[in-house]
This record gives sequence, C-alpha cells and structure tokens, in this order.
Amino acid sequence: MAYRYSRLTSIEEKKNTRRAIIFIVITLAVIAGLFFYGISLSANIATFFSGLKSGNVTTQVKDTTPPGPANIVNLPQATNQQNLQISGTCEPGATVMLSLNDNITSTTADNNGNFVFTVSLNKGDNKIFATVKDQAGNVSQPTDTYTVTFDNEVPKLDISSPQDGASFYGTKQQTVTLIGTTKPGSNATVNDRLIRLNDDGTFSYQYTLSTGDNVLNFSVTDQAGNQTTKSITLHYSD
Repeated sequence: MAYRYSRLTSIEEKKNTRRAIIFIVITLAVIAGLFFYGISLSANIATFFSGLKSGNVTTQVKDTTPPGPANIVNLPQATNQQNLQISGTCEPGATVMLSLNDNITSTTADNNGNFVFTVSLNKGDNKIFATVKDQAGNVSQPTDTYTVTFDNEVPKLDISSPQDGASFYGTKQQTVTLIGTTKPGSNATVNDRLIRLNDDGTFSYQYTLSTGDNVLNFSVTDQAGNQTTKSITLHYSD
C-alpha cells in the first residue's frame, strides 16, 4: 500500500509541475505583450489627455449652416450696353453662382466678400439671380430674380402738331398745343422743360411763343439711355 501511495503522489507532483510551468509561460507571454503594446497604448492615452489639457487636440465639427444670400448692388432695370458688370458681396471665400437666363456661371468672392461678373445680355428682358456656396458645400437661398432689359434702339419721336415752319398771329394764337408721340416711359423735354407723357407715350403740351422765330428743341431719353432729338421752328407775331 505504501508503494502505491508513493507512486500516486509522484504522478500528482509531476502534473502540478507541468501546470506550474504552463502558467509561468502564459504569465510571461502576457507580461511581454503588455510591455510591447501596453506602453504604446498608455503613451497614446497620455498624449490624448495631455492634448486636452493644453488645448492642442483638434475637434472636427461639421458645418451645416448655409451662408446668407448674395447682395447684388446697383443693377439697372434697363441698359443700352450689351456687356453688363454685376457686382456684390457675400461670405468671404464663398463660391457665387450667377444665373443669367438659366445659364450658370461662377466666381469666388475675395477675402472681403466682394465679387464681380461681366456678362453679355440678350436683346430684350434678361432674368438674373444668384446663390452662394460656402467652403463646406452649404448653399444659400437664391436672391430675388432681377429683370434687366437690353435695348439699344433710339426711341421714335413724332410731332403731329403744329407743323414745322407754321406761323401764328395775335394773342389768341400765342399759346400753342404741342402734340406728339414717343416711347412710353421715356423722359421727354422741350427746350429743357419737362413734358408729361401718357401711358401710351402720347403727349399734349402748352407752349407760349415769343415774337419772332421760336426754335423748339425736343429731346426724348428712354429707360435704357437711348436718346432722340428733334427740332421745329414756329413763327409768331402780334
């Protein structure tokens, strides 16, 4: 019995020894892994918290706020020049997209937010608006749509009464009625006196003659800046 007990004890001791050796190997492997990888991880964690403390850690925040609309300045209602300069302001460094009759062109605003376009207008009405896209890709609301009329034709001017060269006599005929037609919405004058036009471009203006020859210089300027002039001479004597 003693011999059998001694043999069982020896076998058990050998098993315990092997378990101890395996445990030691695993422990050493774990320690080595922590040594090689744990230091690097610890250093990264330490660097992160150090950066937070010093304010050097950059936190990226996505910009989702659209910029304000562009401000287009001094856009005329009508012009007699085909090439038009369109200027304005917006967010500095943003991309300005200009729509002219549904054709899009773009430019970049400078550091002060100023931008300039030079465009070629079509004859007649031209529809213009703009939008702004910031550096994060956010797009603004469009501006109001502006209508600019390109018209380079001089306005017609017809003086139907009195006829050029007509003569008038006596005090009853000293004041004459000037009757004519021109382009509606224009600015009309006779000898620098303003003539009021009706909506259809017709006019009737009372003019008092002086003794002798009266030269009446008519001038009509439309909204685009085109001008027409015409002169007639009327003779008056008492």
